[in-house]
Amino acid sequence: MAKQPGIFGGLFGGGSKEKGGEKPSTAPAPQPAADSSASVPAVTVPAAVEPPTAKAATAPVSPPKAKPNRALVNPDKLELSIGNFQENGEKIRALRAPTVIKFTKHKEKTDRYSEEDKTFDALGDGSPNTYNQNVKHFTEMVVQAIANNPNVYALDFSNMRLGDKAITALMRGLKNHPNLRILNLTNNLIESSVRDVSDMLKANKSLADLNLSNNSLTNGNTGLDAGLGENVGLETLTINQMFFDRYNNKHSYPIAEQTAAEIFSGVGRNSTIKKLELVGDFLVGEKGKYLSDALRGHTSLEELSLAGTEIDDKSATFIAEGLSHNTSVQRATFANNKFATFGADALLRGVGKSAIRSVSFEGNDLGDGLAGLGDELPSNQSLADLNLKGCAIAGTGMNRFAKGLRNNKGLKSLTLDTARFSDSPQCIGALANALKDNHFLEELRISHMNEQDTSTLDLSQIYQALAKNDGMVRLEANENPFSDAQAIALGAGLSSNKTLRYLSLTDHSSNGCLLGDTGSIALLKGLSENSGLLYFSMLGNTRYHQVRFASTPAVTKAVIDVLKTNTTLLNLQVPRIQVPDDKLDAFVDAIAHNRSVVMLDVSDSNVHSTSTSRKSDHQELINQNTSLLSFSMPNYASNSTENHTNAQKALNDLMTRKVSSLSNDEMLFIGKRLSAVIALGLGLTGDRPLFKVEDIAHKIDDLVSTAALKGVALPKAPSLGHHGRSAQATDISEWMDVTATPTADPAQPANGMIGRIISAVAPAAALPKPKGPPQNLADWRQAEGEQPAPIYQAAVKGQFALVLKTLEATGEKLSADDLLLKHGDAPRVIEFIAKDPKLLAQVFTTEQWIGDPTGMRKVFNAVPDGAKQQVPFLELMMEVNARTAKSWAARTAVEEPAGTKAAAR
Repeated sequence: MAKQPGIFGGLFGGGSKEKGGEKPSTAPAPQPAADSSASVPAVTVPAAVEPPTAKAATAPVSPPKAKPNRALVNPDKLELSIGNFQENGEKIRALRAPTVIKFTKHKEKTDRYSEEDKTFDALGDGSPNTYNQNVKHFTEMVVQAIANNPNVYALDFSNMRLGDKAITALMRGLKNHPNLRILNLTNNLIESSVRDVSDMLKANKSLADLNLSNNSLTNGNTGLDAGLGENVGLETLTINQMFFDRYNNKHSYPIAEQTAAEIFSGVGRNSTIKKLELVGDFLVGEKGKYLSDALRGHTSLEELSLAGTEIDDKSATFIAEGLSHNTSVQRATFANNKFATFGADALLRGVGKSAIRSVSFEGNDLGDGLAGLGDELPSNQSLADLNLKGCAIAGTGMNRFAKGLRNNKGLKSLTLDTARFSDSPQCIGALANALKDNHFLEELRISHMNEQDTSTLDLSQIYQALAKNDGMVRLEANENPFSDAQAIALGAGLSSNKTLRYLSLTDHSSNGCLLGDTGSIALLKGLSENSGLLYFSMLGNTRYHQVRFASTPAVTKAVIDVLKTNTTLLNLQVPRIQVPDDKLDAFVDAIAHNRSVVMLDVSDSNVHSTSTSRKSDHQELINQNTSLLSFSMPNYASNSTENHTNAQKALNDLMTRKVSSLSNDEMLFIGKRLSAVIALGLGLTGDRPLFKVEDIAHKIDDLVSTAALKGVALPKAPSLGHHGRSAQATDISEWMDVTATPTADPAQPANGMIGRIISAVAPAAALPKPKGPPQNLADWRQAEGEQPAPIYQAAVKGQFALVLKTLEATGEKLSADDLLLKHGDAPRVIEFIAKDPKLLAQVFTTEQWIGDPTGMRKVFNAVPDGAKQQVPFLELMMEVNARTAKSWAARTAVEEPAGTKAAAR
């Protein structure tokens, strides 16, 4: 059953009569003249369907005029068998809420696998008369129902094999549809009817997403240049001309040069398109020139997906030229194409000169082409994410790239998984040298490298570079060879590194990796001395893919030292440890007294006790560790379920209650479980994040301050090691060190647990924090010279929760002026808040907003339509207004000079 529309059904496309609303007009729409040349019946098309508006009994604000539904969270879904024309029409006419309609083939008959086959043929005897009759029924019953119901939100006709007559009828029905957002026509038989698609695009203003994949757009003269060029609503265009037959053989519909020219010409003139996704031979040779022309000066295109478009050296140079003159494209993929070194160099150089932030060259043979990007990196500040997965890379190109990387300040993420180096030692060495000088690269992925020849792969230089690197946050080096030499290098790197938060070395070769005594101790020593890692894993997907440490007393002692001295690790996975019986007591004691690790995995290790009473004592010790939320060790268990429950309670108490309302015992309860609380709240245990990292930091700051005022002695912090800090923190606040929030300045690394976690979860530069909370809201309204007001800066940085905290502390409320603050031509504060539905709902309450009636309309209009549908926005505003209107009127009567109102009247 379709959902009944609520207040937004009435405002933005409702159907049935609702409380506080009215029925839409049922007057018949005018009938357009039939086009005899197409041999299809005429379609009744609504001329600008105007959804009903809601009546607001108590609100002085009139709702805005109805607009197309630009975004919906969960529209209804309806699946229809294509052949049941009359039944389909009845179901579509009955829609009372925005609905996604998926059409499937007739359940009683199957169509043939020939190119000439059409779904409608399968419903009759295959004769022309039967097909024409089916098109007539489809038009009169289905298309007409679609055209006259504004609640049709999305249409999926993929794999229906609709022929030209059916497509022509459908396009006529969609020309003036007011709310259709998504249309999928993949794998149909569109040929001459592509001109009807073009005509629909000219007239339709609501369609945002069109998929024309696997149709016969082969001969040019499609008219798509005019349709796309004159369209004023399309945001995403997808045309994938690669397909697989029933024997799983890959085929492609060829794209004529004229067809490519028309598509790119239309895209170039379209002012709303944001994403273009193509697959097929769109960009062979001269075809690249048409895309280059489209890219020049384009202002709306943000995402360009050209994977598998047959880009060769010639077209690559054209595209590179277009990109160098484009400032709108933010994301691009050129995966699996056919250019060689010359084209790769040109295209990568073009990316380096562009405004692109994320790009993928996955699966290409780049040769020395990386040199082009390397030359541009020192001056490029936009590129943040580079994916070179599976690329073939030569030494000279890597050398030039690494040289540029040393002086680059923008690149944050580099992926080289499964890459193939022609000269592995040279490439690895060049990359390692760059890492010693680069302070800004945060993520490096180098898993499963040189898949065909792992004998030449030695990552020791990368691991050694960690000792001098002060920017890396995440390193993934899975499925690579690992040896004693590499373990020693990694241990040395970890011992000095202070910024790395996540390190994964899982799934080694088929025989795993058996380290010697020297390698084992060096790696474990580095872990025990490291002061930044939150996550460390050497687990394999089977016991044969894991690292095994040497079985000696010295190695066991090194493992115990990690548990005793490292106070930052939250997740530690070191399987297959050999613990002799005489070291078992010390090993269990180290687990019991560790207070930072919340997920410990020493599975498949040689750990056992021959004495029942001794094992009982061990089990009791382990159960005293209240931080362990996940524990895996042979023959032992922990109260992880109970710990998880208690940590969840501590997290809820900390984040949902005022800290000042907590009793002394409750504060102690939270303080004993802070590692688990942080891990749960930020999703570091594998679950989704429950809170923002800065919100947790501020709450812990409150906890420490309040505990000090009340004289509550929170637990002492564990040892922090020797890295420029005292051997023992004076209290838990020094351990957490919430004031040491990371900055983009590598000379000021973060200290303390919260600082480290902030760096791990989000880039430091994205989370700047004011030096101290403001004393009152007026502090947030004052601009600092040419800088935007602090309240605006907080909204941009996602720190509006801090503003709400200030409101709570001072008793002040927001005004419409606060929410409409902006800096230059940038969006207003309310537009940043509207990105988070939870925050949007939280702001519009009588506790937070003064509800100025004169500003409500402006605020309402400033909120994007999509956000208004994610929360009962209008209802919230009305409630605020109803409760505050009288007090506002009384306040203005006192503040205004006598006679002001009379003069105004």
